[in-house]
Amino acid sequence: IASTNAEKLAAASQRLGGAATALLDITDEAAVAAFFTHAGMFDHIVSTAGDWGEGGRGAFAELDMKKAEDLFRVRLWGSAILAKHGAARLAAGGSLTFTGGMSAYRPAQGSVMATAMAGSLAHLTLGLAKELAPLRVNAVLPGGVRTEIWDGLPEAMRAAESARFERQLIPRIAEPDEVAEAYLYLMKAG
Repeated sequence: IASTNAEKLAAASQRLGGAATALLDITDEAAVAAFFTHAGMFDHIVSTAGDWGEGGRGAFAELDMKKAEDLFRVRLWGSAILAKHGAARLAAGGSLTFTGGMSAYRPAQGSVMATAMAGSLAHLTLGLAKELAPLRVNAVLPGGVRTEIWDGLPEAMRAAESARFERQLIPRIAEPDEVAEAYLYLMKAG
């Protein structure tokens, strides 16, 4: 597993029984290229990297466009960099799976740039699926998921999001193990 945060890597490795880790910023193309040069072959590559940042929410007319531009760095450009250098290290029958969000297809008021970012990742996935075939390229687009990020949100924001989730067909936030099933399916479905 890879991350830009050493503490999160150590905690995740421990939860997973000692998984190998690497400090890696997928927005740094030189670092990603160097990583894949030395990392060997992979059966599957999954990216859950994301940085919603400050520029993704709020009234569009009031957005700081520089912060909004930064919103695309990890999920869109990082995914493209990961695909560019990781695809050559995927074994036959391998797959590359990205993480986007349902906001690509179900935007909320005040989320124009978050919606655009999620939609751009969905379309990157479509283009790469064609370009990299027979390698499989997919994206999982979950709604809200109860992760450490969720737990770190201010209480008022969690309350507002919970109220929004109550209007969904399944009226609650998803659990990580539920969403993990989608990634596992995509890796197994040759």
